[in-house]
Amino acid sequence: MKVETPKKTKITPESTLVTVCVDLSKNTFHVVGLDAEGKKILRRKFHREGFRDWLARPELPRVIVAMEACGGAQCWGQVCQSLGHTPMLIPLHHVKPFATSQKNDFNVRREKSLAGAVL
Repeated sequence: MKVETPKKTKITPESTLVTVCVDLSKNTFHVVGLDAEGKKILRRKFHREGFRDWLARPELPRVIVAMEACGGAQCWGQVCQSLGHTPMLIPLHHVKPFATSQKNDFNVRREKSLAGAVL
C-alpha cells in the first residue's frame, strides 16, 4: 500500500500582504510590502508599467496601497481603486515624525507605512 504525503502549499510573501507602501516620485517605484503584524515581507523596485501590471495580478490579494499625497498620487489612487485595492494618500506632515536618520527610498516607504498604520 502506497502512502501519499500531503502536498505542501507554497506560501509566497505576496499571499500574506496587507499593506503596500510605494514611492511615486521617480520613474522607478520603490515598494515595501507589510504583513498583518507590520513586518516587512516584500521589497521590490518597479517601473511605472511594471507596477501597474503587478497590482493587476490575480494572485495578489487586495491590499491597502499607501502613498504620499501628491499630484501623481491622485492618478495612481484611481488606478489602484479600479484594480480592487484600497488607496491611502498620506500627507507629508504625517510621515515626518517617523523619519529615520538614514534616508533612502526603501526607508521612506517604511516611514509611510508606519504613518498609515497610526492613521
